[in-house]
Amino acid sequence: MKIFFIVSQDGTKDEVDSLKIATTLESQGNKVTVATINENISGTKEEPEKAYIRNINNVKKADFVVVECTKSNAGLGFLISAAVNEKKPVLALFNQNKTNNAPATIAGFAAKNKLLAVRGYNKTNLETVYAEFVNEVKKVLDTKFILIISPEIDTYLQWAADNRRMHKAQVVRRAVEQVMNDDKEFKKFANLMKRK
Repeated sequence: MKIFFIVSQDGTKDEVDSLKIATTLESQGNKVTVATINENISGTKEEPEKAYIRNINNVKKADFVVVECTKSNAGLGFLISAAVNEKKPVLALFNQNKTNNAPATIAGFAAKNKLLAVRGYNKTNLETVYAEFVNEVKKVLDTKFILIISPEIDTYLQWAADNRRMHKAQVVRRAVEQVMNDDKEFKKFANLMKRK
């Protein structure tokens, strides 16, 4: 799986310890891209813009995002929101040896969003926490599906994408979800599958 791992950059031993999570994720056969977020970027105007573009592209390419949020900052929060907006599952980890709870804003966001999971970890349970999250993620990951459509449907999807600020796939997904919600036979089938 492709994982985008994000950690706050502060130059302390905590940052080095947090980066060990990436090593753990890689050791389980994942392709991990790491971003360290520094709130105090100095230099030319292009540097923050390049970092923004790179990070957003990494979010889009990832199957899911893992964030070490023990030392949270606005950059971490922004990238969590960007990932959820792209319909990417996010695992926000906080080190239980440093704090008892995740940052309140992240925990509050997780309470309202099924794509964001907040979990405490330590050196002994990190692999278990990750494995449980992956099992949850497999249930919500999107499946790629190719659809042949008429020019009229394509015109509508392009219009909806431009005027509603949504991807074409989001428009199609919402339409299918609405049909699913209204289909009584499918609901019976889905309930039977849940019982098995």
